[in-house]
Amino acid sequence: MGGDGKALSGTTLDPGASAALRDQLVREAASLGSAMQAAQWARAALPAKNTLTASDARLVEVAFELRLSSFETEGAPRDSGPAAPETPERAVRTVGFGIGRRRAPQPQWQGY
Repeated sequence: MGGDGKALSGTTLDPGASAALRDQLVREAASLGSAMQAAQWARAALPAKNTLTASDARLVEVAFELRLSSFETEGAPRDSGPAAPETPERAVRTVGFGIGRRRAPQPQWQGY
């Protein structure tokens, strides 16, 4: 995120700088210790992630998704129902970090 924790908004970094920032954000995501910490980190890291090249941004999103999934498997079973809106897991999904987005159901194509 840079020395002061702020990234330039509305700009895309050159590939070398993007790769360096990507590596930093992936390391930070891997070190997150809780879903609450992940939610806070995602909010803070979003401006920096948005300066990455598209492929680097996607790699950061995947690293974050993997780390977040580890918190879900450590907690309650998945079949316990949806998380309440105020839970850290829900907070992370509403940050807009590119995770937790529900995709529209794909049409079921039948062979004709």
